[in-house]
Amino acid sequence: MENLKKSIDTYIAEDNPCYALQITGEWGVGKTFTIKNILKDDMYYISVFGLEKIEDVYSSIFYTMHKNKTNKAARNISNLVKDVKFSFQGLNIPLGLGADFLIKSIIKDRIKNDKVIVIDDIERSSIGSNEIFGFISNCLENHKCKIILLMNENIMDQNNHLLEKTIGRKLTITANFEDAYDEFIKPHISKKTLKILKLDIIDIFKRMNCQSLRILKRLLFELDMILKCIDDKKFIKLQDEFKSNLTVFSALSIFIKQGRIEAKYLIERKHSLSYYFLSEKERNEEGKHAEEFAKLYKELGDDINLTSDFLNDDTLISILANGFFTPLEINKSIHEYLGNKKEDITPWLVIYKYYQYDDQKINDAILQTDSIISNKSNCELGNLLHLISAIYYVKELYCEVLKIDDLNKYIFKYIDYLYKNTDCFLNNGSNVWFNHIYDNSHGFAYASSENGEFKNIIEIIKEKVDSYSIEKTQDIGYKLNQLFIEDTESFFTFINKYFKKNTIYTNRPILKNINQDRFAHKAITLSYFDYHRLYDFFYNRYSQGQLYNDLKDEKLWVEKLILHIKEKNKENKNTLSKLRVDNFASRLMHIIR
Repeated sequence: MENLKKSIDTYIAEDNPCYALQITGEWGVGKTFTIKNILKDDMYYISVFGLEKIEDVYSSIFYTMHKNKTNKAARNISNLVKDVKFSFQGLNIPLGLGADFLIKSIIKDRIKNDKVIVIDDIERSSIGSNEIFGFISNCLENHKCKIILLMNENIMDQNNHLLEKTIGRKLTITANFEDAYDEFIKPHISKKTLKILKLDIIDIFKRMNCQSLRILKRLLFELDMILKCIDDKKFIKLQDEFKSNLTVFSALSIFIKQGRIEAKYLIERKHSLSYYFLSEKERNEEGKHAEEFAKLYKELGDDINLTSDFLNDDTLISILANGFFTPLEINKSIHEYLGNKKEDITPWLVIYKYYQYDDQKINDAILQTDSIISNKSNCELGNLLHLISAIYYVKELYCEVLKIDDLNKYIFKYIDYLYKNTDCFLNNGSNVWFNHIYDNSHGFAYASSENGEFKNIIEIIKEKVDSYSIEKTQDIGYKLNQLFIEDTESFFTFINKYFKKNTIYTNRPILKNINQDRFAHKAITLSYFDYHRLYDFFYNRYSQGQLYNDLKDEKLWVEKLILHIKEKNKENKNTLSKLRVDNFASRLMHIIR
């Protein structure tokens, strides 16, 4: 802001510059706020928002310059035209008095140049560009004024010739969140607590590339309303917990205010992360809101858990969609969240946040972790990785408490058991989505992500996932082949049950293991009803371009299948059946193109 002030001071110090100074910046970046803080009373400020005629602009600037009733010029005009009324909007001149004549003869000649004129909201005025810039030129050339224009960066592109004739210099404002934050919290009851949140809130704005001070101001109002419902002593006691969750609220609030999603879709935040890793077909089914949430997850990083229920869905939507702050509901939601947090926290998360718990709680978490491993409990892969990460995070303490000499042997024994006896290593999503699990899961990055031993385990688990998925894919392929040949009805029952969206079969190239020749031989004997069912199966599986993504390994298989079907159909003696098979093959070819 200091450099901006120097540039403005230099412009004002010029003797009759004959050009205007343009201040640009994104919407909400704080152009008006910044200029008013720099110039304070040393300016004549007018906004042309809502003004419809150029006469309104002259009237507004005249009123701004002469609104002091003791001013001699104002008194003279009032005496000249008794029916002229001063108002906040400017002069109210009855039509019968010949407004055009009065404005031209009186108001236009009373423009002062003792202070810089600041004109705001040009892009929001319905007055023609030629007229507005004609007014500016008149002030510059005939009245020797100095003028600052506050305009968005990309407006008036179609009127570059007007800008070139009028504007001599252009300065760009970027949001000064530090100063604005301090200014905005001054009237709030919770300003002390808001000061504690300052660095976290500003960091969220940076991550989301949001430059709007208007959004910041509204967000601070919302946070103040929520903080009024939280006891100060409780906040201090659980400061980290409250900070992390109010940061989540801030991210969602910014998200809504940027217009990227409607508040009613906030409930989708708990599963929309996966959208970023879905196949094209699934993306279309998830919808635009899921795509936006996926982008938000990526912007924020792994250390912010948007699935938090600190404020439940109803309370969150009530605040962000309707602006309703109900203390009873806010308190109830926070109370339930803290209660569930206390009861349900997983042992690996306790170990991650060891600094928040006493020695007994940490020891209990270590014993719970050992119980899971010693009892060979089944474990979802994301939880398994967090469990192992937590162990290496406090490796020395873990081995000390449990008297373990060879930690790697202890862990690998558990991994081998899970591989042989459970589906823990089954890739049950798209390849891209599943690869993401090696970086983070359940809203948290792995605390030991930089640990060499943990990295080695990640690589071993990747190999086991690939190996297990290949075995499983082959087994299912053989089963499908057998069912289709021997029991067509069971085949359709199986695919209807297991090949729906988001099952372990959806994004795996299982069909490539089916014998095309035998499949084609059976296919040309199907009834017309079964042809429809088989076509629907292929349509759902391939119609959104999956053969170029997760199922690309099936592309050659299905192309050869079509050739086999066409070849075998040449021997078909049933004319109607032959036509039906040709139609099926043609439609199938159309799907995969």
